[in-house]
Amino acid sequence: MNIEPCKDMQKSSDKLDTIFDNYYEHKLISRGDNFPDFDPVDDSLDLLLVALHEKLDIQFFQKKVEWSDEFLKEKIDFLKSKNWLKYDEALKPTVFIVSHEQ
Repeated sequence: MNIEPCKDMQKSSDKLDTIFDNYYEHKLISRGDNFPDFDPVDDSLDLLLVALHEKLDIQFFQKKVEWSDEFLKEKIDFLKSKNWLKYDEALKPTVFIVSHEQ
């Protein structure tokens, strides 16, 4: 799992703290057959996706939430199986994530 980390470790840590401190809106464009069969907020999966979107080192996230390597792999595999995450030179969310600034 190679994630391109932010150059400055303190900046990465601060950015991760900001991710956990922010409020996120979760919107669905359509419900029909496209409604997910899981809650993306459970186990901080939404925050994992935001951290990956921000290109933070996954080890920072893992340490913050105190996940074991096995649990992290399980969650990554789960998100891949739901097509919410892919590996394309790095782990990347396949769902739309946008910050207020963007």
